[in-house]
Amino acid sequence: MKKVIALLLMIVMTFSLSVSAFAAEEKDNMNSDVETSTTVEFGAITIDLNDCVRIEVDDEGNIIGNARVAMGEHDISAGATMWYYRPDNSKFSINRGTTVSFKATFDKSVSYECGYSGAGYTTAMASGKGRSFSKSAKMPADGNYSFYIKNTTSEKIHVTNGSITY
Repeated sequence: MKKVIALLLMIVMTFSLSVSAFAAEEKDNMNSDVETSTTVEFGAITIDLNDCVRIEVDDEGNIIGNARVAMGEHDISAGATMWYYRPDNSKFSINRGTTVSFKATFDKSVSYECGYSGAGYTTAMASGKGRSFSKSAKMPADGNYSFYIKNTTSEKIHVTNGSITY
């Protein structure tokens, strides 16, 4: 009987040691494979253009006016480009394949180009004439993006509202 009990205890101890070693190994493997990310997706994020920080540049890339400032409705000078950034003055951190919708409304029919720049890409999403636009595009790579509206007319244009949603 003592031999049977000793054998059972030895089997149980051997089993528990191997399970403990396996669990420790799995824990180490889990920790080494964990990647952290600052992007958490719970739904679409919409940023109103009136809440964005903007910087206006002329067709030669020179900054018009002062540094980036946030304001409500705004004008874009003839031939100039208005760049839009997050309210905290940073670019939008967007993952590859994420669909971004860019919308704007003007006080009258205007000629414009709209698009984005980031992650090594500068792309015109659309150009045309109208009182508004609503364009969507999938981002080509993970990265930090800014968005723009270029005034392609010979007079200033007035943006009344808009948004960037991703």
